[in-house]
Amino acid sequence: KTRLLGVNHLGKLSIKNITLLKNQSPEVSEVKIIFSENKRPFEIDFSQGDNSLFKKKDNIISKRIEERDYIINHTIYSCLLENIILSTEYATFCSKKTGKYYSESSLWLKSFVLPSSISLKNVLFRKTISNPSFFFFNSNNYYHWFQECLSRLIILNEQSNISYYTNAELNKWQIETLKIFNIDYSKIIVLPENEKLVNFNKFVFVNFPGSTPELIHNELLEKINVFLLNKFKDQNDTKYSKIYISRKKANHRKIINELELETLLVEKYGYKAVCMEDFSVMEQYRIFNSAEYIISVHGPSLTNLIAAKNPIVIELLNENHIVECYTLLAANLGFQYYAIALANFGNPNGKLNGKDFFGYNDMILNSTKLFELLDNIHSKN
Repeated sequence: KTRLLGVNHLGKLSIKNITLLKNQSPEVSEVKIIFSENKRPFEIDFSQGDNSLFKKKDNIISKRIEERDYIINHTIYSCLLENIILSTEYATFCSKKTGKYYSESSLWLKSFVLPSSISLKNVLFRKTISNPSFFFFNSNNYYHWFQECLSRLIILNEQSNISYYTNAELNKWQIETLKIFNIDYSKIIVLPENEKLVNFNKFVFVNFPGSTPELIHNELLEKINVFLLNKFKDQNDTKYSKIYISRKKANHRKIINELELETLLVEKYGYKAVCMEDFSVMEQYRIFNSAEYIISVHGPSLTNLIAAKNPIVIELLNENHIVECYTLLAANLGFQYYAIALANFGNPNGKLNGKDFFGYNDMILNSTKLFELLDNIHSKN
């Protein structure tokens, strides 16, 4: 956690602390429970593929597997905050009255820094916004846009009197997602780059729909999934029943010997190779909605699982970069999921949390595990 200079930490704005916070900070009001905490069985076959890698001790979800065997989906809530100061650079905010900041205002627990010699009461704000408003920190990553931004806009869309603010212009595909989910793009106001600190008189806060960056509440996922399933009812496209999502047009995380892999998947197993860059968001949703079998290198394209019916999902990951975001997405939707680890190619891209980072590295398929898994899966179906 990053500490604020001259600003004390008030605490997490979680539903468990909300009574305490209301006593300490009278600006917290109108608390609404949107989705309650629940426990969902974590169903994954550790004997198949490389799923056993998710039992490693340094893995985020290992404790859930070894200790409880279920996923905890934490409470999602909204509340109204009066007179808060928001940093548009980090999306953290604090109380103008007390000078205390809320750690849960940022999913990554970052904070903005004020010099210790400056009192918040003496700061002159270039912009003060009076109407009920919500701010989101724009992410151009397809997955993080859905997990951190779009999901909360979907939650708030049922309230008509809220203005939306963000720090950067939305691109074409982001605007398309808003249209798909009936969110009025004209309500979104981009704050000027020089507006580093903004005073909101009435700030509507929705906590992040997951307890970690990798997990989103299953009830929200199911609501979104049903919404999209209804859009594609009776529109099944059989040519996409078996798909392989290629990253050959991406800048990183490619498979060095992909041509060999793709040829075998197409000729032996009947898969269709596709690059998601070639399709609009709605077309991507339609493809995933039609798919019964999905093979994909780890990447944002797997976010489209939100539109799928009930596919079998095989994710290809770097042996040195085993991450759980799409494992948990598939599990919370009840899909059958398998991981296959590919050999790393190249040196690490640097350090992350003190460890070598291989998240952008290319990979090499150098084992028969994937094809053994495919033979087993397709022999049963």
